[in-house]
Amino acid sequence: MSIESNSIRKDDSKRSYKMNRKQPKVKPLEITSLIDILTILLVFLIKNVSMDSTKIVPQGMNLPTTISREKLIEGGEITVLKIYPDQILFGSSNFYNVGSPEDLINDEATRKNFLTLLKNEAKNITDLNDKSIPCILIQADNQIKCRYITELIRISGKASFANIYFSSLYETDKNKILGN
Repeated sequence: MSIESNSIRKDDSKRSYKMNRKQPKVKPLEITSLIDILTILLVFLIKNVSMDSTKIVPQGMNLPTTISREKLIEGGEITVLKIYPDQILFGSSNFYNVGSPEDLINDEATRKNFLTLLKNEAKNITDLNDKSIPCILIQADNQIKCRYITELIRISGKASFANIYFSSLYETDKNKILGN
């Protein structure tokens, strides 16, 4: 009987230990003060970060510049291409229709004529002034596909246009843009 009573006592002591043990209470995380500190830190960092120091330019690399359309045209060294889904207009003051973007991609004769036209324009620019660098301004409608722009860049490069500038056409009425 002593053996049985001994084993019962061991079991009873385990139960009482489990019941008397206190569970640690989980404290809620107060993030209000943390958010305040992070907000102040963020404002401080934004205010004190200099964007000039983050502009690291490799030696020998020229970054593209921004220039207004008026300043480009004033120099007289610029040729303007206006690209719409149905036509490409070429010129500086008077615009000539040289075909559609689809013709430029699919029709070899249109590409050759356009290349000849651009070569003549580049030659005219350099003939006026030996120091002039032929530039082209490509103004594209927002619906123009990238392959048309790529083809125009390729042809412009073949025609000796050293600088190629881009702009978007925001006006939807072609007659307003052309002054008609």
